[in-house]
Amino acid sequence: MMKGLGFLLVMLLGADNLFAQRQDLIVLPQFPNGDSALYEFIKQEVHSPESSEESTARKQVRFRLLFDENGRIINKNLLNDDADPLLTKECERVLDLLPVFSAGTIEGEPSTFDAFIDFNFFYQKSGDKTINKLVTSYLEFPIAVDVHTIAEKMPEHIGGYSQMWDFLASVIEYPKDAKNSGVSGTVYVSFTVDVDGSVISPKVEKGVIESLNQEALRVVRLIKGFRPGTIEGKSVPVKMTIPLRFELDKSGDSNNNRIEGSSITIRSTNRNPHGYYFKRPVEHPYLDEANKAFNEEKFGEAIQFYTKSIEREETESQGYFMRGLVYNKTGEFELAERDFKKAIECTKFTNVAAHMARGNMRMEIGQLDSAIVDFKVVSDSKNERYEANLKLGQCWLEKNELNNAIQYLKLANNARPYNENGHYFLGIAEITSGNYHRAIESFDKLLEVNPKHASGYFNRGMAKARMRELDAACADWIKAKELGYKDAIQLVDNQCSSK
Repeated sequence: MMKGLGFLLVMLLGADNLFAQRQDLIVLPQFPNGDSALYEFIKQEVHSPESSEESTARKQVRFRLLFDENGRIINKNLLNDDADPLLTKECERVLDLLPVFSAGTIEGEPSTFDAFIDFNFFYQKSGDKTINKLVTSYLEFPIAVDVHTIAEKMPEHIGGYSQMWDFLASVIEYPKDAKNSGVSGTVYVSFTVDVDGSVISPKVEKGVIESLNQEALRVVRLIKGFRPGTIEGKSVPVKMTIPLRFELDKSGDSNNNRIEGSSITIRSTNRNPHGYYFKRPVEHPYLDEANKAFNEEKFGEAIQFYTKSIEREETESQGYFMRGLVYNKTGEFELAERDFKKAIECTKFTNVAAHMARGNMRMEIGQLDSAIVDFKVVSDSKNERYEANLKLGQCWLEKNELNNAIQYLKLANNARPYNENGHYFLGIAEITSGNYHRAIESFDKLLEVNPKHASGYFNRGMAKARMRELDAACADWIKAKELGYKDAIQLVDNQCSSK
């Protein structure tokens, strides 16, 4: 192969107008001796692979790089799966030759950084040969100007947070040195959900020992599939923090990882240190494209990419699960049912996300008995028990089996006493069963949580009316009317006109 000529390297280290506000806070990873040295290094190392065809079209190879806190490139993912294999191999070779950069920092603290690098090739005649000549390359560090901790709409995981916790439980491992030394504890990892939904800048906010800290960072870097947070309808970067609790378990139970609420417990057993985990994901090009299409509501395109992801066995369970969500969105419930079933079958632990999604779909289309089966599996697994018990209560209420409904709604309320949905549906169940005092107590708690819940005032008024407390009932109905509850208008006009 021949050395490429006329090579041009352009460094894009963040536009000046974006970077200026935080240049005193952020120091990007730097190639030894500066950008010019990087230019010379690549100029000397890049070769021009021979080509068997001629074309005037540009060919691009694009990677996403991850720099660790020491300036090392610890991960590189090919972003355009249709890239020429020979060009990809050459670009990977050059990337592997890059030395360690100086460490990047944020507010004086070493930090990880994401970067994108593009290699652009054109076909060119060189004597009697045709070569792929590299003419430009761009290295870019995406920098968030203002990272928020609270947004009007916080970032959401497209499969729900229970699916994210399930994914983490499937890939995380208990480090051997920590296990052998009997070390346990909770690692708190912060990260930023950027404007494109990608997870960047993971950082240990509070750690235990290095091996636990690094394992927590490793799995957080694998998280994909967020919808970005927004302020006034505009996507903004939002910083989030999650706890990962490492706990030693001597019971020998191989079903060792569990998710409870908004945290994950990683349990280690003497019998099965790696348990039943999935293969560790490395590159998910089709899954990434599918998630992007899903976020943009291009459902046909998303289905195509999820199908390719399944065929390539990138993450089989997640591919079936996400494709099932798309089919559910498009109203193709039989196909969604099939995919949720496959996601459950090819997961060795309880697939909480798939059972919840299938249960919600079944509930929506009126298959209450089948929905109850799914929600019961989740409730029994002790993962996402609040949501499962709430849904069980709603299903039993719709079936008019009030004792079961009240039982599960009370369990939901005990788990989250400040969530209005549980109090609302328990109040409805109590008033339907004739327990008016208890109904009023439930609506009282609901209105403490949300003083503007119009339906809460209306139904509390109904319970009071059943107890012949018409003045108190009218006060609630009038409040519901003021809050725009239409059903209260006629009651106020007919029953409370003199109040």
